Amino acid sequence: MSNSNTDYSKRGIAIASVLEPEKYGQDASQRLFDLFFATSRNEAKAHFLVGCVYAGGEDVPVNLAKAFKWIAKAANQGHAYAQWLLGRMYSRGDGVPRDDVKALTLYRQAADQGLKEAQHSMGVRYINGKGGLTPDPAEAERWFKLAGTIPRSSLAE
Repeated sequence: MSNSNTDYSKRGIAIASVLEPEKYGQDASQRLFDLFFATSRNEAKAHFLVGCVYAGGEDVPVNLAKAFKWIAKAANQGHAYAQWLLGRMYSRGDGVPRDDVKALTLYRQAADQGLKEAQHSMGVRYINGKGGLTPDPAEAERWFKLAGTIPRSSLAE
């Protein structure tokens, strides 16, 4: 399993405390209270952010099982960033058994909603042939163009 907890935490906390401080609180205890309250209203974004908090160990102990549960809940509600992040968890084996087919499915769902990170991940999949894909440089290039990215020489995820 990968040790990318900080990666998840920084994304979720940045979104919660910087982009929407009026909604999710300025200090740690208020932010957590506000996030958990929002999950009771079945808000996909709140589910995603709580998952990021658990994955990163920001304000709570790291718990990848709980992170997966909350991020999956948001992904199932169609939250594109959660779909991409859940795909990344499957791709890396973070808190779940590694599964490139599930990762590909989630990346595609998020990419089809226009999420640039997921479009880039689709390009990587087509270069490497992961998730049951046949390597296809032309299709990879199409996804990279949609994402507005240039692939690095090392495309490992």
